[in-house]
Amino acid sequence: MADALKKFTLTGLKMIHNPYAVLEVLDRKILNGLQNFPENYTYRKCTEQIIKERREILKNNKDREVAAEKLGVKYLEEVIEQAKLELSLVQRMKVWKPWESLIEEAPADQWKWPPHK
Repeated sequence: MADALKKFTLTGLKMIHNPYAVLEVLDRKILNGLQNFPENYTYRKCTEQIIKERREILKNNKDREVAAEKLGVKYLEEVIEQAKLELSLVQRMKVWKPWESLIEEAPADQWKWPPHK
């Protein structure tokens, strides 16, 4: 029973024995993907800043529990899951290109609420 508890976190995520290396790879992939975005695009700037701060925390805290606490989570595995989702979003946004202009002009009342008035 004790061995089973060591394989998973309390949040149900599989325990990763080398979270620093996994996060390093994911962060590098995210940053490489962001290179395709315009430099002044807000999403790119904010995501790069978050990764820079995360890398600094991981670099200065070799104890995984301390690093997790400073990152605002209970386990580094949670940060890894977030990084995987971020990488997926970056890959999708490369296709979507939300920074480009619309194909056609949006309707004037598109954002009025409620829509029936």
